[in-house]
Amino acid sequence: MNTVSTVKKCRALAFSHPLCALLGYFVLFLLFMAPEADAFGFAGGDGSEANPYQVDTAAHLDAVRHKLDLHFVQTTNINLGSSRWNDGEGWEPIGTEDNPFTGSYDGNGFMISNLMISNLMMNNSACDRIGLFGVTGEGSEIRDLGLVDVDITVTSQDRGLDVGALVGRNQAEIANCYVTGTLTAEIDFGGMLRAGLMIGRNHGDISDSHAEGSVSATNLDRNVSGANLRRNVSVGGLIGQNGDGQTDNRDGGDILNSYASVTVVGNSDSYNVYAGGLIGRKGGGGDGAAGDVIDCYATGDVTADAADGGFAARAGGLIGRVGSSWVGT
Repeated sequence: MNTVSTVKKCRALAFSHPLCALLGYFVLFLLFMAPEADAFGFAGGDGSEANPYQVDTAAHLDAVRHKLDLHFVQTTNINLGSSRWNDGEGWEPIGTEDNPFTGSYDGNGFMISNLMISNLMMNNSACDRIGLFGVTGEGSEIRDLGLVDVDITVTSQDRGLDVGALVGRNQAEIANCYVTGTLTAEIDFGGMLRAGLMIGRNHGDISDSHAEGSVSATNLDRNVSGANLRRNVSVGGLIGQNGDGQTDNRDGGDILNSYASVTVVGNSDSYNVYAGGLIGRKGGGGDGAAGDVIDCYATGDVTADAADGGFAARAGGLIGRVGSSWVGT
């Protein structure tokens, strides 16, 4: 709208008729007193906790990455199956290790369909946490959201991976979320691999959530020497690894009232494999607490195959390997 032209016309009308004057002043009010539209075009809101930005398109969802510390609510189902979001490498995860998502995302009972990530990474520290959200920070929250028909296939060279459809590395509180689809992750030339259909590596509390589909994680041996390249594979139907311990002693979250109905496959040509129907590895061998698992279950086949030479291949219907903490019915 040409504001200057509109103002001139309204002023002219104001001199010709009293009713036109009232109309003109009303138009001026709308033009100059209404709040300015958000630069990223959200459907509404101001990003505060009381009035979150409204997300109702794939473009709005993509814009979340530009406001990582604010609050969002989804207002309709979103399909990421169009060419902009499923060509090439597909979706770019929201949040990195240096700049994690620290706000809140309320799915409001709606779903996001056809999330696709297909990525070959070579020493790219910004992209080794893979999911709808790459990294979520302390104090963040994701709730009431479904991811349907996800398709993730990721290969990394020379460095580790945390891969999950919802979050690669999670510190958020997650409640009432679900994932369906397939996830395949592979390390070429070694590195730590943690893959879960919902969460790759977890440090946040998760409740009333579930996953259905398949997840596969493989660490290939390319005859490259070096102890730093001979690392574990942890793969689970819901979570790859809950807690850490070996690198930064971060606690795992508590997992409550959640389940997975997932086919889980873990392979390694160079080190140990921990595969679980719900969680691949619970704890990490250090001082970090592993978190409790209460009122959870898993169904689906679980297989683990490790390298020869004394390496462990541990497969569990619920958890592949359990550290210190408690598992309850």
